[in-house]
Parts: sequence; structure tokens; C-alpha cells
Amino acid sequence: MLLVDGFSELLLLHSLEFLPANFLRPEDRLVALSGVGPQAECYRIDPSTAFKDIEFAALLWSDLKGAATADAVANLKPQDQNATMYKGKQVLIVPPLVSVSILEANTLQPASLVPILSAKFQEYDRTSSTTKACTILRLVLEFLWAVHHKSVPATVVGLDISNDAQEWASRLHMVNIHPLGPPLFLAPPPHSASIPQDQSMVNSIVGELRLLRDAQDKQFLQEISIDEERKNQTNGWEKFPEEIQTMILRMTAMTLYQWCLRTRTKSTKTNKSLWRRYGAKLRTLDEGLSS
Repeated sequence: MLLVDGFSELLLLHSLEFLPANFLRPEDRLVALSGVGPQAECYRIDPSTAFKDIEFAALLWSDLKGAATADAVANLKPQDQNATMYKGKQVLIVPPLVSVSILEANTLQPASLVPILSAKFQEYDRTSSTTKACTILRLVLEFLWAVHHKSVPATVVGLDISNDAQEWASRLHMVNIHPLGPPLFLAPPPHSASIPQDQSMVNSIVGELRLLRDAQDKQFLQEISIDEERKNQTNGWEKFPEEIQTMILRMTAMTLYQWCLRTRTKSTKTNKSLWRRYGAKLRTLDEGLSS
């Protein structure tokens, strides 16, 4: 991509990419790199200014093609009448033939690039029988001439040093350095794959942990069953609150104690033996419950 920055200088960008907004990125970003290698800088482009329409009078192709020096390009002027109009955007998307030729030229002076690119296009046309670069890429030379004469408005563009932009640039750089390297995230092996021998220790540990968990579950279930049996055997006595249990025991003790008192005076051996055996205990129980 070719564009003009705020200083009216030509800027070559590559690896253009659109970064959509997400929960970490509050707004969309149009980013690209300038330069080659690890020194390539990340730029952010304003789409609202980059893709505005422009129009200017273009040169004759014969004049543009015949300019052999930067001074000759600077002196070219369009026709006064019936001039062909160039219609495009403030940025120009260029193929690799153009971008590689500009990088090899090691200059971004528009007037100096016109004869260099013109020679590259003519050389390409001599070896190609179908695609003609001079016909298709004529707009590139016209755009560079217009940039030299300040006919192309500036695009809002600047260095992007945000974390997400730098992360994108670093990731792109690593991909280009290691195009044939292993993937960053290895896929898990299929279920049918055999387990390596060095995992036998891990498998034994997993088996022991499974047995321990089963034993703990069995003990827990056994304790639950014992509690259920205990509740069933008490006929629901433990379901009563403590106050109700105390009241029932007190009434039972008072009833037995009064019965023993009534039968104490009787001369039967059975009543006397019951009084001697349970009288003191019932009296103590009654006094404890009463307190």
C-alpha cells in the first residue's frame, strides 16, 4: 500500500490487516507494517481518510514512460485540454512487483521511483506474453507523479505502540521467520493411539487413586446405612425434640413412683421386692427431672 503521511512524504506499508473490536480492544483497528525484518514498525491507518476519492489530470503515457530521470519526471505536466483524469483513492494498493522494487531501490522519493518502476515494468513485459505490467500498473506511476506535485491529500496514519498492535506485529514476524516450524499448539493424539511405556508409572498412580476413591465412597455409604438402621431401630424416639423426650421420661418416672408408693403398704413379697429394687432409683430420677 502506498499513501502520503502528514508530512507529505510517501509511505510504503505491507501486511495490511483489520483487527476487529473485542472485549480487550474497544474499537476496530486497521494496521500495517513499514520496513522489513525485526525493525518493521507497526502503523495504524485511519480508514475514513485513507479511502477518500481523489481526482487529478493525468500525464500522457508516452511522456511518463519516456522520463528517464527524477528531474525529467518533475518537469512533466499534463495536457491543457482533453487531459485524461486519474480517479482513485488516497491510498493505492500495489502488487508485490511494485513493493519489492521499491524496497530494492532503497528510496521513497516519488520522482526517483517513477523511472525505476517504469524500467521494471518494461522488463517484466518482455518476459510475459499475457500480462502486461505497463498497462495494468500505469496507475502506480501516475500516483507517484501526483505525490511529487502534492496532488494527493495526506492520510491520517501514525505509529501504533499499543499492546495488541505490538502483539500482532510480533506474531506476524515469528510466522515469517519460522514458516515451516512446528505448530504452536500440538493436537492431542487420537484415542486409538497406544500409550507410551513411560506412562506406566502414571497409570499405576491413577489406578491407586481410583481404588482409594472407591474405598472412601464405600465407607461413606456404609456410615449412611448405619445411621438409617439406627433411626429405624429406635422407632422414631430420636426424632422427638429434647424437651418432649424429657417430658415423657418425667411423666413415666412419676407414674412408676406413685404406683410404688401405693403398693408399698401391701404385704406381698412381689411389691416389697420391687420397692427395694426400684424405689430409690425412681425417687432419684423424679427429683432430677423435677429440677
